[in-house]
Amino acid sequence: MPRRRRAAAARVARSCGRSGRGSPSIAIGQLDGEGTRDPAALGSARASDGVAFAYVGSEPVMTATPHGRDGSDIFSAHVFAYDGGLAAVYVGYCQAGYHRETACEQGEGIVLLGASLGAGGTWEKRSEPVLTAREDVAAMRHGVAEPAVIRGPDGRYYLFFTGGLGDSEPRVTLLARGDGPFGPWELRPEPLWMPEAGSFEACGAFAPDVLITDDRVQMWYLALDDCAGACPGCDFAACGCEPVYSIGYAESSWPLVSP
Repeated sequence: MPRRRRAAAARVARSCGRSGRGSPSIAIGQLDGEGTRDPAALGSARASDGVAFAYVGSEPVMTATPHGRDGSDIFSAHVFAYDGGLAAVYVGYCQAGYHRETACEQGEGIVLLGASLGAGGTWEKRSEPVLTAREDVAAMRHGVAEPAVIRGPDGRYYLFFTGGLGDSEPRVTLLARGDGPFGPWELRPEPLWMPEAGSFEACGAFAPDVLITDDRVQMWYLALDDCAGACPGCDFAACGCEPVYSIGYAESSWPLVSP
């Protein structure tokens, strides 16, 4: 089991993307279309120092595909170097009647999708999903979200992602391994750990960002409490309380246990 601790107690916003490493740094983040009820899209920002980011252009770099797997929303993109360029794994969401979507021709749900940056600077979506819900895995029955893809020292790709998306279900982090960043995957069906009741992560330890250095795997993740113990079932609407979001930290030795 990874060693964990609370890294910060401050409230944090919903995870919208992660920066690529290198110089300059690139971040892909969510644009909500505030007030328009249009599907969320992805925008781009750049920084020469990895700290102070500025938007690149005024238009999204990736938008929803009408009636597609991301027809309702695109969010939580993880961008990484791949095959001499950039690639991304992101969350696609489609639900008929949500925003202005009238149909989901490839099915409703929350899935992980992939894209690559083409020679012309346009993101090209992959036709097949990276990962979808699975009825035979308890934490994946309601979909998958917030990916982090990293290549290990063994040359294989490790996909950390959020599960436990059902109502009154604590969010958890799961792991899969594959020969490429878009699958197919060898899945570890159990969460890396289960949140502890009454802790700062009682209702969620999810949306991971991961580094693998030498013999150590480091993870920063979003944590969600249970309203200081007042909402043990994590149904915040029923409890009438607002949870506290924090950043947690976990680490484990390399190599990871084989999924």
